[in-house]
Amino acid sequence: MLTVKNEGLAKKAKRLRWFGIDREAKSINNWDNQITEVGYKYQMTDIAASMGLQDLDLLINTCS
Repeated sequence: MLTVKNEGLAKKAKRLRWFGIDREAKSINNWDNQITEVGYKYQMTDIAASMGLQDLDLLINTCS
């Protein structure tokens, strides 16, 4: 799980998690120049996502 305040870093993280491919460009069938950097396939499982959501609840309660 990654949290950032900078929108530019968030967009870069989204590209990097899917092989560097810009999924917004791909979704409109535009395959020209949308791979801007080398990335990896960072996708979590449903179990890891649910554990992360529970940890966020714990973090919010701890910081309150």
